[in-house]
Parts: sequence; structure tokens; C-alpha cells
Amino acid sequence: MTSIRDELTSRGRRGVNWVGVIITNRPSVDPHATLAAARRARAAGITLITVAVGPTAWTQEMAGIASWPTAANWINVTDYRNLPAIRSSLAQALCNSSYIIFTRFCS
Repeated sequence: MTSIRDELTSRGRRGVNWVGVIITNRPSVDPHATLAAARRARAAGITLITVAVGPTAWTQEMAGIASWPTAANWINVTDYRNLPAIRSSLAQALCNSSYIIFTRFCS
């Protein structure tokens, strides 16, 4: 999340809305640092959408990373081969984000 925040705040276009999508297959090494980085990214105006890959959902960490409303910005998928199956869920999360300006895909 730190690199997402740094990239968007230093090189991102101003006046547009920012969204970061985090796709991971395991919990972070340092959950406290990860959650702090997520808070800083959200405070910078970035909507965070999390995609947890695998049988473990890391409920507390994924919920802490995802922007509010958590249920709309946190997606689980059983494995990487099933990522295409969440395409519509991910698109819906992007379209529901208050930070999305490209609405041609959102209906």
C-alpha cells in the first residue's frame, strides 16, 4: 500500500479518483505495519479493494485493508485460476467506489 500511495500521490493525475487493488495469497509478514499503510493510503484519498486468494481469508487483516464498506471492497477467490470468476465482483467494487470517474464500464 505504501508504493500505491507513493506512486499516486507523487505521479497520479490530480482531480481524478484513485483506487488500489491488492491481490494476495497470504497474510502479510507484519500485519500491524500493513494495516497502518492501508490507513495512510485511505487517508490520502485512495480506495483500497482487496482480493484474497486461497482457502484462508485472513478475515481481520483483509477487512482492515479494504476501504469502507468492507463487504463491497473485499473479495475472496479460491485460487489464481479462478480470478476470471470474480471479474464482475471486482468490476462492481470499482464501479461502486466513490473514486471512480470512468463510468463507461459501470451500468
